[in-house]
Amino acid sequence: EIRLAGHSLVQRDESTLEADSIRYIESNCEMRAAGGPKLFDPSGVVSGEGMRYDACNKAGIIRRANTEYPEGSATWYVRGDIAVDNEENRSYLSRATITSCDNPDPHYHFAARDVKWVAKDIMVSRPAVLYIADVPILWLPFIFQDLRKGRRSGIIPPQFGINDIIRNSPSYNRHIANLGYYWAIGDYSDVQTTIDWYAQRYVALNGRIRYKWLDRFITGGVAYQELRESGGSTSRRISLQHAQDFSLTSRLTASL
Repeated sequence: EIRLAGHSLVQRDESTLEADSIRYIESNCEMRAAGGPKLFDPSGVVSGEGMRYDACNKAGIIRRANTEYPEGSATWYVRGDIAVDNEENRSYLSRATITSCDNPDPHYHFAARDVKWVAKDIMVSRPAVLYIADVPILWLPFIFQDLRKGRRSGIIPPQFGINDIIRNSPSYNRHIANLGYYWAIGDYSDVQTTIDWYAQRYVALNGRIRYKWLDRFITGGVAYQELRESGGSTSRRISLQHAQDFSLTSRLTASL
Protein backbone atom coordinates (compact mmCIF):
# COMPACT_ATOMS: atom_id res chain seq x y z
CA GLU A 1 0.00 0.00 0.00
CA ILE A 2 1.24 3.46 -0.90
CA ARG A 3 -0.06 6.71 0.58
CA LEU A 4 0.86 10.14 -0.73
CA ALA A 5 -0.04 13.26 1.25
CA GLY A 6 0.37 16.93 0.38
CA HIS A 7 0.63 17.87 -3.28
CA SER A 8 0.52 14.32 -4.65
CA LEU A 9 1.31 13.39 -8.22
CA VAL A 10 1.23 10.04 -10.02
CA GLN A 11 2.23 9.45 -13.66
CA ARG A 12 1.36 6.36 -15.69
CA ASP A 13 1.89 6.06 -19.45
CA GLU A 14 0.54 9.35 -20.85
CA SER A 15 -1.73 10.13 -17.87
CA THR A 16 -0.94 12.31 -14.86
CA LEU A 17 -3.00 12.49 -11.66
CA GLU A 18 -2.70 15.35 -9.18
CA ALA A 19 -4.52 15.53 -5.82
CA ASP A 20 -4.09 16.54 -2.19
CA SER A 21 -3.85 12.86 -1.21
CA ILE A 22 -3.54 9.61 -3.17
CA ARG A 23 -3.79 6.04 -1.85
CA TYR A 24 -2.94 2.91 -3.83
CA ILE A 25 -3.63 -0.67 -2.67
CA GLU A 26 -1.79 -3.25 -4.77
CA SER A 27 -3.84 -6.27 -3.69
CA ASN A 28 -7.01 -5.07 -5.47
CA CYS A 29 -5.42 -2.51 -7.85
CA GLU A 30 -7.49 0.26 -6.25
CA MET A 31 -6.36 3.86 -6.29
CA ARG A 32 -8.22 6.63 -4.48
CA ALA A 33 -7.63 10.36 -4.78
CA ALA A 34 -9.15 13.09 -2.60
CA GLY A 35 -8.86 16.84 -2.35
CA GLY A 36 -9.64 18.17 -5.82
CA PRO A 37 -8.08 15.48 -8.02
CA LYS A 38 -7.15 16.45 -11.58
CA LEU A 39 -6.51 13.89 -14.30
CA PHE A 40 -4.46 14.95 -17.36
CA ASP A 41 -4.26 12.77 -20.46
CA PRO A 42 -4.00 13.33 -24.24
CA SER A 43 -7.80 13.55 -24.55
CA GLY A 44 -8.16 16.41 -22.05
CA VAL A 45 -8.40 17.34 -18.39
CA VAL A 46 -10.93 16.09 -15.82
CA SER A 47 -11.22 17.55 -12.32
CA GLY A 48 -13.57 16.62 -9.48
CA GLU A 49 -14.07 16.20 -5.75
CA GLY A 50 -12.98 12.56 -5.41
CA MET A 51 -11.83 9.67 -7.58
CA ARG A 52 -11.63 5.88 -7.41
CA TYR A 53 -9.76 3.96 -10.09
CA ASP A 54 -9.21 0.25 -10.75
CA ALA A 55 -5.77 0.04 -12.34
CA CYS A 56 -6.20 -3.62 -13.35
CA ASN A 57 -9.52 -3.19 -15.15
CA LYS A 58 -8.76 0.42 -16.22
CA ALA A 59 -12.08 1.74 -14.93
CA GLY A 60 -12.82 4.54 -12.51
CA ILE A 61 -15.36 6.96 -11.07
CA ILE A 62 -14.95 10.72 -10.52
CA ARG A 63 -17.48 12.47 -8.30
CA ARG A 64 -18.79 15.90 -9.32
CA ALA A 65 -16.38 16.11 -12.20
CA ASN A 66 -15.76 18.96 -14.64
CA THR A 67 -14.41 18.48 -18.14
CA GLU A 68 -14.76 19.92 -21.63
CA TYR A 69 -14.93 18.65 -25.21
CA PRO A 70 -14.10 20.83 -28.24
CA GLU A 71 -16.36 20.57 -31.29
CA GLY A 72 -15.58 22.77 -34.27
CA SER A 73 -15.42 26.38 -33.10
CA ALA A 74 -17.34 25.65 -29.87
CA THR A 75 -16.38 23.98 -26.61
CA TRP A 76 -18.85 21.93 -24.55
CA TYR A 77 -18.48 22.13 -20.76
CA VAL A 78 -19.70 19.06 -18.88
CA ARG A 79 -20.32 18.58 -15.16
CA GLY A 80 -21.55 15.50 -13.30
CA ASP A 81 -20.51 12.14 -11.87
CA ILE A 82 -18.28 10.43 -14.46
CA ALA A 83 -17.51 6.72 -14.82
CA VAL A 84 -14.68 5.82 -17.22
CA ASP A 85 -14.06 2.42 -18.83
CA ASN A 86 -10.74 2.72 -20.68
CA GLU A 87 -10.85 -0.92 -21.84
CA GLU A 88 -13.97 -0.20 -23.89
CA ASN A 89 -13.03 3.48 -24.42
CA ARG A 90 -16.37 4.63 -23.04
CA SER A 91 -17.46 7.23 -20.51
CA TYR A 92 -20.72 7.55 -18.59
CA LEU A 93 -22.23 10.47 -16.69
CA SER A 94 -25.11 10.79 -14.29
CA ARG A 95 -26.86 13.96 -13.12
CA ALA A 96 -24.98 15.85 -15.80
CA THR A 97 -25.19 19.42 -17.11
CA ILE A 98 -23.94 20.30 -20.61
CA THR A 99 -23.44 23.80 -22.01
CA SER A 100 -21.25 25.76 -24.41
CA CYS A 101 -21.44 28.91 -22.26
CA ASP A 102 -18.15 29.42 -20.42
CA ASN A 103 -19.57 31.67 -17.67
CA PRO A 104 -19.41 30.28 -14.09
CA ASP A 105 -23.21 30.70 -14.05
CA PRO A 106 -24.09 29.72 -17.66
CA HIS A 107 -26.90 31.47 -19.50
CA TYR A 108 -28.28 28.11 -20.61
CA HIS A 109 -27.59 24.41 -20.12
CA PHE A 110 -28.97 20.94 -20.79
CA ALA A 111 -29.64 18.77 -17.74
CA ALA A 112 -29.49 15.03 -18.44
CA ARG A 113 -29.97 12.02 -16.20
CA ASP A 114 -27.70 9.69 -18.22
CA VAL A 115 -24.97 10.53 -20.73
CA LYS A 116 -22.73 8.15 -22.68
CA TRP A 117 -19.61 8.83 -24.75
CA VAL A 118 -18.25 6.21 -27.14
CA ALA A 119 -14.56 6.71 -27.92
CA LYS A 120 -15.19 10.40 -27.21
CA ASP A 121 -16.61 10.61 -30.72
CA ILE A 122 -20.34 10.08 -30.16
CA MET A 123 -22.43 11.42 -27.29
CA VAL A 124 -25.95 10.26 -26.36
CA SER A 125 -27.92 11.62 -23.40
CA ARG A 126 -31.42 10.88 -22.07
CA PRO A 127 -33.71 12.48 -21.14
CA ALA A 128 -32.63 16.12 -21.53
CA VAL A 129 -34.17 19.35 -20.26
CA LEU A 130 -33.13 22.72 -21.68
CA TYR A 131 -32.79 25.47 -19.08
CA ILE A 132 -32.53 29.18 -19.86
CA ALA A 133 -30.92 30.50 -16.67
CA ASP A 134 -32.78 28.36 -14.11
CA VAL A 135 -36.07 28.11 -16.02
CA PRO A 136 -36.87 24.79 -17.80
CA ILE A 137 -38.37 25.48 -21.24
CA LEU A 138 -37.97 22.28 -23.27
CA TRP A 139 -37.92 18.51 -22.64
CA LEU A 140 -36.33 16.10 -25.12
CA PRO A 141 -36.38 12.28 -24.90
CA PHE A 142 -32.71 12.14 -25.97
CA ILE A 143 -29.85 14.13 -27.54
CA PHE A 144 -27.42 12.66 -30.07
CA GLN A 145 -24.19 14.49 -30.97
CA ASP A 146 -21.36 13.39 -33.27
CA LEU A 147 -18.11 14.90 -31.93
CA ARG A 148 -15.79 13.65 -34.67
CA LYS A 149 -13.97 16.12 -36.89
CA GLY A 150 -13.72 16.24 -40.66
CA ARG A 151 -15.90 14.79 -43.41
CA ARG A 152 -17.57 11.45 -42.68
CA SER A 153 -20.67 9.52 -43.65
CA GLY A 154 -23.67 9.61 -41.35
CA ILE A 155 -27.19 10.80 -40.62
CA ILE A 156 -27.73 14.55 -40.99
CA PRO A 157 -29.35 16.10 -37.86
CA PRO A 158 -32.80 17.43 -38.83
CA GLN A 159 -33.74 21.07 -38.34
CA PHE A 160 -36.92 22.06 -36.49
CA GLY A 161 -38.08 24.61 -33.97
CA ILE A 162 -39.64 24.56 -30.51
CA ASN A 163 -43.04 25.35 -32.03
CA ASP A 164 -42.79 22.18 -34.12
CA ILE A 165 -42.79 20.16 -30.87
CA ILE A 166 -45.28 22.24 -28.89
CA ARG A 167 -47.50 24.34 -31.15
CA ASN A 168 -48.34 27.83 -29.89
CA SER A 169 -51.43 27.96 -32.11
CA PRO A 170 -53.80 25.35 -33.62
CA SER A 171 -53.25 26.96 -37.02
CA TYR A 172 -49.45 26.53 -36.91
CA ASN A 173 -48.18 23.96 -39.41
CA ARG A 174 -45.23 21.90 -38.23
CA HIS A 175 -42.16 21.36 -40.40
CA ILE A 176 -38.95 19.34 -40.36
CA ALA A 177 -36.11 20.22 -42.74
CA ASN A 178 -32.81 18.66 -43.79
CA LEU A 179 -33.59 15.11 -42.63
CA GLY A 180 -31.35 12.75 -44.57
CA TYR A 181 -28.00 11.04 -45.01
CA TYR A 182 -24.53 12.18 -46.09
CA TRP A 183 -22.10 9.80 -47.79
CA ALA A 184 -18.42 10.73 -48.08
CA ILE A 185 -17.40 8.58 -51.05
CA GLY A 186 -13.77 9.70 -50.90
CA ASP A 187 -11.60 12.71 -50.28
CA TYR A 188 -12.91 14.47 -53.41
CA SER A 189 -16.52 13.35 -53.87
CA ASP A 190 -19.68 13.04 -51.77
CA VAL A 191 -23.43 12.38 -52.00
CA GLN A 192 -26.23 13.87 -49.90
CA THR A 193 -29.97 13.10 -49.79
CA THR A 194 -32.48 15.01 -47.64
CA ILE A 195 -36.23 15.41 -47.11
CA ASP A 196 -38.07 18.62 -46.15
CA TRP A 197 -41.61 18.25 -44.78
CA TYR A 198 -44.06 21.12 -44.28
CA ALA A 199 -47.48 20.12 -42.96
CA GLN A 200 -50.39 21.03 -45.26
CA ARG A 201 -47.93 22.46 -47.80
CA TYR A 202 -45.43 20.14 -49.48
CA VAL A 203 -42.75 17.46 -49.23
CA ALA A 204 -39.41 18.09 -50.93
CA LEU A 205 -36.97 15.32 -51.90
CA ASN A 206 -33.42 16.58 -52.43
CA GLY A 207 -30.29 14.91 -53.80
CA ARG A 208 -26.81 16.20 -54.52
CA ILE A 209 -23.51 14.84 -55.88
CA ARG A 210 -20.28 16.86 -55.68
CA TYR A 211 -16.91 16.09 -57.22
CA LYS A 212 -13.40 17.52 -57.41
CA TRP A 213 -10.52 16.39 -59.64
CA LEU A 214 -7.33 18.00 -58.37
CA ASP A 215 -4.79 17.31 -61.09
CA ARG A 216 -7.34 18.31 -63.75
CA PHE A 217 -8.44 21.43 -61.81
CA ILE A 218 -12.10 20.36 -62.06
CA THR A 219 -14.83 20.93 -59.51
CA GLY A 220 -18.62 20.84 -59.64
CA GLY A 221 -21.78 18.95 -58.81
CA VAL A 222 -25.27 17.85 -59.81
CA ALA A 223 -28.40 18.51 -57.72
CA TYR A 224 -31.96 17.17 -58.00
CA GLN A 225 -35.15 18.29 -56.26
CA GLU A 226 -38.67 16.90 -56.44
CA LEU A 227 -41.42 19.03 -54.87
CA ARG A 228 -44.73 17.32 -54.06
CA GLU A 229 -47.37 19.83 -53.00
CA SER A 230 -50.33 18.91 -50.80
CA GLY A 231 -52.74 19.75 -53.65
CA GLY A 232 -51.33 16.92 -55.77
CA SER A 233 -49.03 18.78 -58.17
CA THR A 234 -45.39 17.74 -58.56
CA SER A 235 -42.43 19.67 -59.93
CA ARG A 236 -38.84 18.58 -60.56
CA ARG A 237 -35.61 20.50 -60.88
CA ILE A 238 -32.12 19.45 -62.02
CA SER A 239 -29.12 21.77 -61.78
CA LEU A 240 -25.48 21.38 -62.84
CA GLN A 241 -22.45 23.39 -61.69
CA HIS A 242 -19.06 22.81 -63.29
CA ALA A 243 -15.76 24.74 -63.26
CA GLN A 244 -12.45 23.84 -64.91
CA ASP A 245 -9.12 25.62 -65.25
CA PHE A 246 -7.21 24.90 -68.47
CA SER A 247 -4.34 27.30 -67.77
CA LEU A 248 -3.53 30.46 -65.86
CA THR A 249 -5.45 32.50 -68.43
CA SER A 250 -8.32 30.22 -69.51
CA ARG A 251 -11.21 28.94 -67.40
CA LEU A 252 -14.59 27.32 -68.09
CA THR A 253 -17.59 27.87 -65.81
CA ALA A 254 -20.98 26.28 -66.50
CA SER A 255 -24.31 26.61 -64.69
CA LEU A 256 -27.27 24.75 -66.15
